Amino acid sequence: ISTVQGDYGAARQAEFDANQGNDPNKITPTYTGKGAMITSGTPTVDASGKITNMSELTFAPNNVPYALQDYIGREVGFDERVLISKTFVKLRQVQLTYNLPASFLRGKGIRQASISLVARNLLYFSKRKDIDWDQYIGTSTSAQSLQSPTLRRFGFNINLTF
Repeated sequence: ISTVQGDYGAARQAEFDANQGNDPNKITPTYTGKGAMITSGTPTVDASGKITNMSELTFAPNNVPYALQDYIGREVGFDERVLISKTFVKLRQVQLTYNLPASFLRGKGIRQASISLVARNLLYFSKRKDIDWDQYIGTSTSAQSLQSPTLRRFGFNINLTF
């Protein structure tokens, strides 16, 4: 949201307006970021990254326009806006089984029998409930590969041993 509203939103629109019909590889920069630039002197930096000769430097308000996407990319250091939390908790399967007693099976030609009720995908906790991360993980990372949540299913099993 922060990249389409406020200063960024206005700059994005200005950049769009300034570059319509232009070569997409030659973007006219329109965003001048807040801050200062060094107009004279060269900074000396110690091992911890601190500038040690501030009194020798002259500053002025920044007046260098950038392409907005480049500016934002430099500002955050990496493109964290495209990161998605894939944290989820899922109760995949619950199975309740009843083994029929041997006394019930005598003389029927069956050595063992059981009946099970099975429920799948009962609970799913995730920040984004519209995506089943269990299906997504290990697939392509593009947004087109996101799948709908898996359906909740109920069933039963009958197991017979002759």
